[in-house]
Amino acid sequence: EYGAPNIIYELIFNDKNGGEIKKISGSSFVLANQTRYIVKQAIFLPSEPAEVKFRVLSQTWKRLAPFDSSGLKIDSLSIRRDETLKTTYLSGLVHNRTPYNLKEIDINITLFDRAKSIRVAAGATNLQIVNSGTSRSFQMLWPATLPFVDVNARVESNFFENDNFIKDYGR
Repeated sequence: EYGAPNIIYELIFNDKNGGEIKKISGSSFVLANQTRYIVKQAIFLPSEPAEVKFRVLSQTWKRLAPFDSSGLKIDSLSIRRDETLKTTYLSGLVHNRTPYNLKEIDINITLFDRAKSIRVAAGATNLQIVNSGTSRSFQMLWPATLPFVDVNARVESNFFENDNFIKDYGR
């Protein structure tokens, strides 16, 4: 029944000698009984990293009244490769079957090669203002022709944040 409405973290990129290349700080949340992806995109590093460390600096735990966020669903995932443009597209649908009109929904995608047990790519996007009972499409693009991969897709919304709920004035 407990989740963390505010997790402060940092990513530390190190070179092969253990020297720090770059440090990125951020914050996120995790709902009760869920795992969470942290996807950061378009990070410029001055040199090639040998490792990345994820460090949780602080977190607060809070009980969320019996709550089920399973009304957020993602499906109809489709990957398309364009050999001419050397790009890979992933599209899908997000369904808001919760009783809430939501201001923001996050989508985190990891593409992985199950046979080699490696992650090939990751991406993140979000949808703004998704009303209860509606579905919205999304698309992600990678500037490379990626190999055939498995997709792990997560759709999440911060149910701890009161500002995330849109009031329904029509009722």
